[in-house]
Amino acid sequence: MLSLNASDFFDIRQTLISLAEKGEKVEMTTIYKGVFLTQKISHIEIKKDCVQFMPPHQICCVKPEQRIYIHHDSLPKSVVTSVTAIDLGTGLVSSSHLNYIDHIWKPRKNDRVQPKQPLRAVMSIAHWSISASIADLSVNGIGLLIYGMVNKGLNIEVSQSVQTGLRLPGTNMPLALSGRIARINQFGNSAMVSLGIETYPNDKQSRQLKSYISSRQAEILEELSQIVRYALEPAQTKDMFF
Repeated sequence: MLSLNASDFFDIRQTLISLAEKGEKVEMTTIYKGVFLTQKISHIEIKKDCVQFMPPHQICCVKPEQRIYIHHDSLPKSVVTSVTAIDLGTGLVSSSHLNYIDHIWKPRKNDRVQPKQPLRAVMSIAHWSISASIADLSVNGIGLLIYGMVNKGLNIEVSQSVQTGLRLPGTNMPLALSGRIARINQFGNSAMVSLGIETYPNDKQSRQLKSYISSRQAEILEELSQIVRYALEPAQTKDMFF
């Protein structure tokens, strides 16, 4: 859940009210299985404690508590908000907990995707090795989920050098990627840790990663297209039960 900053919420709310009165469109970015989807929001209603909007596409990939990013030149920074309700009948999305993000919004240099099937990886630091699950993957970065890392005595720090071994689907040879730890996030009091690894692939490894990412991105977009078509398709007699 996002923390609520009352001052930020008031400023953002007033700016969005002004944009809505002028009929201005703002951009909305969602993330679906690692793929960034950006579209113009054509309908905004500002309530006392939330914002309601009607994105023209991809409503089916938005779910409660998901983060959505809102951009406009009138906003000093991009805004992050948390979805509280979705009406698939009207297409109306409600969100609250509006806050400015703590950094300048920049589109990712490289596409990132979530694997279709769980991918295992082995992260090595000095003489330590630990099994991990790949949450997402790009040409120059890997998101890893590791369970019980602290309990196994592995203490790590940001900027520490690491080696990550993985095997892409449809390939026989594993990839051994050098890199460094870019971020460390623990899931509350649980034993699960999320790591962001900045990687330095060579030319051959980059080509392999780009090929997999391009193929997986096409799968994700086709899957999303099918979900949207199914949601918008009128119910037919054969789909009804009496």
